[in-house]
Amino acid sequence: MTLTFFGFAWIVVWFYSYGIAVIPEARRYALEFELFLFLAVFEYFRLIVRSPNPSIRLCAYGPAGMMLLAGWSQPWRLATQGFADRTPLPREDTIEYRLARRLADWQPRGRVYASGGLRFRLNSWFDFPQVGGGFESGLSDRMTFALAFQIRTGVNSEPGQEARDALEELKVLGVEYLVIHGPQSREHYRDFKNPRLIEGLLDVAYREEDDTIYRVPFQSLAHLVERDELVVWPPSSRLPAMARYVAAIEDPLRPKLAATWLDSSRLRIEGPVPAGKLISVQVRNDPGWAASQDGRPVAIETDRVGYCVLRPEPSPRARIDLRYGGTREQKVMGILSAVVWIGALAGLAVKRGAR
Repeated sequence: MTLTFFGFAWIVVWFYSYGIAVIPEARRYALEFELFLFLAVFEYFRLIVRSPNPSIRLCAYGPAGMMLLAGWSQPWRLATQGFADRTPLPREDTIEYRLARRLADWQPRGRVYASGGLRFRLNSWFDFPQVGGGFESGLSDRMTFALAFQIRTGVNSEPGQEARDALEELKVLGVEYLVIHGPQSREHYRDFKNPRLIEGLLDVAYREEDDTIYRVPFQSLAHLVERDELVVWPPSSRLPAMARYVAAIEDPLRPKLAATWLDSSRLRIEGPVPAGKLISVQVRNDPGWAASQDGRPVAIETDRVGYCVLRPEPSPRARIDLRYGGTREQKVMGILSAVVWIGALAGLAVKRGAR
């Protein structure tokens, strides 16, 4: 208990005393710190009261009695307050679900940028793509996470350019709807630094109380681009250069591509592909993606954002399929898991038969 307590104390005390995170997200380990402190104190107390020396035992009883008297009101309130306040609200009465239900009615083709706590709850109710949410700490590439953080805070933008940068970043992320909770929202986690940042710049699709859903101009997750139009990040810049890419995907004179999810691991792209054009697919190029055009393999590259960049053959009516087949590591671990299950079940059967 002492070793575990000091392990978490090292992390938490350094962060809250000096602002130094010795591991990522050090602030999140305060609960573990308190848990093992609590258990360690009780274990020390147990060992002391077993001492044959009455003076040592008195040193345990005295502080324990003082702590009990000082903190008695808290357990008394917990024991007598009843359970009425702990009954979950119907989800239909929460602003988070009402906004999510509205989004589901629209069936977004692009992504939803949900801020606040809604981004962590959204996919537990409705299954459509969003920016963020889920297990953000497990992302293998932080670029899209960094862009999402930049939209909420504007921390790296030049003064007066926060709104322009946010709009570019939303379009680069393939966002179709943006959800912002205002300062008077019933959503308690309001992480948008300036909730009125883009007021008047985007169409309001829905507003209830102090919560707003904005519609972001969106056409598809796949776009025809030139190589020099891809997003780059100059070493001297605090933000990636996105203006040429945004202009390319919004070019009204450029042929448009349709991108349709067939299921969670297959994306189909259809449309005309002129000679010399690349296809930028606003989907993370994780290992395991493979692309084919009319049955022939298509090379996949990765741009600065981490998206798939395809080099297709020219065609007046191209059909390109992206399929995620998993990585070698996933397949090996799947086989290993199956072997362990088979071995465990076989061992259980042998043990039961021996009885």
